[in-house]
Amino acid sequence: MIYFRGCFVREKLNNISNATETILKKADLDYALVKNEQCCGSFLMRTGYKDDALEVMEKTIKQLPDNDEEILVSCAGCYNTLKNDYNKYLELN
Repeated sequence: MIYFRGCFVREKLNNISNATETILKKADLDYALVKNEQCCGSFLMRTGYKDDALEVMEKTIKQLPDNDEEILVSCAGCYNTLKNDYNKYLELN
């Protein structure tokens, strides 16, 4: 499992990422963090900067595993973007 914390949770609300990691550890779940994790593009997409968001999304997708490994997020914006926008705009399906 990959834990994608998200830039806002990672930088501003790190108590959420700390709590999530505590739960993962207590549940004895094997997970990895994305090395040098960047923004998923959610803020840019939601504020009308679609071209900038697509550029960020292209960079971020390269950081994620190519296999079917599960990705856990603790941010609703990241969840929506990774699940819906990446499939729609990066034509992953």
